[in-house]
Amino acid sequence: MKSKKCEFISFDKLFYVKKSAFLENDVLFEDAIKELHLNHAFEYQMSVFREGENAHIFLTHIKNLEQKESAYPQPLIFTALFPKFIKAKKFCVVFFEENFSFISFFENGRFVGLRNLPQFSLKDLSLKNKKEEFFQNYGILEFLGQNDLIISVNDKFAFGVWLSRYYKHLSVESFFKEDPQKTLCSLCHFSDETNFIKKNELNLKPFILTLLLFLFCFFGTLGVLFLKDYPQYAQNKIARQNNENLQADLKKLDEEIVILEGKLKDLNQTHQNNVLLLRQNEELLQILNTHFEQNKTKSSELYEIFSFLNQNGLRISFLKLMKGKIQFIFNSENDYIKALEKIEKHNKFEIINSNSKELILELKNE
Repeated sequence: MKSKKCEFISFDKLFYVKKSAFLENDVLFEDAIKELHLNHAFEYQMSVFREGENAHIFLTHIKNLEQKESAYPQPLIFTALFPKFIKAKKFCVVFFEENFSFISFFENGRFVGLRNLPQFSLKDLSLKNKKEEFFQNYGILEFLGQNDLIISVNDKFAFGVWLSRYYKHLSVESFFKEDPQKTLCSLCHFSDETNFIKKNELNLKPFILTLLLFLFCFFGTLGVLFLKDYPQYAQNKIARQNNENLQADLKKLDEEIVILEGKLKDLNQTHQNNVLLLRQNEELLQILNTHFEQNKTKSSELYEIFSFLNQNGLRISFLKLMKGKIQFIFNSENDYIKALEKIEKHNKFEIINSNSKELILELKNE
């Protein structure tokens, strides 16, 4: 089975506090968050290293753990020096980096403390002309305390040379040909709680667990209510759909009724017009009967007039009989003009008066 790649989280991406080792991890996490005044606690992951009565707590942002299989705090990886590379019971590691420096303290190979060294980075030291004087005035000797051995890492300004006057000193680079930190990290064996990447436990804080429990209960209740009311919901949905279909059918029926009412209105109007026309024809027949009942000559003349109109396709809207004369009003201008043309060629009629669709004719005496 392929082992997971071990990596470390650099000091500048860590937060560190020391608490009692007798507290549970959840309590340690909450206390560390409060003491460090960190917001958005769920964005941080914790590494715990227990040593006697102390618990050394490291926090880092979860973005620093992306694509990592196994990760430990940088100050802890130097525990791998003991006892394979060094035998001193009490030793410390002074680590230099471009923008930060720190000291890790160890007893019998176990990490016991950490100290930040502000203004002591490689960048800071590069600006000092009298470095040994700066080392002396910085008070670094007081920080190192009663240690049997001082180990320096990435020392580029002869700090170890100066320190050798006061302490036994070694450079970590003297033990390794390749990158010392990666080598040491691969040699580390810590418990799961020291690893930032949790393998077998769900490392959720109490308030997150409470929230998850609440959400589980909430959605569980919704699920029960949904399953309980689903048959009624389905029935209501079908009824609502049927109601919508019925409303659509009723709307369509109303539109058809409006169309039929319009057609019925047109038929009634046509019927009324036909009734009126029938009455007019009846009245006309009565008039004709009155004037021409005993006068066969007049009837014959009237026959000639209607024959003339029918033969030429002429339509009239008005007919009036006067003494020896007949007045016409034609339906259209075209019928009027056509009648004028035909009458002028006809030898039985004489035009007495003509004016915009109106003609007054008189039968010629033969």
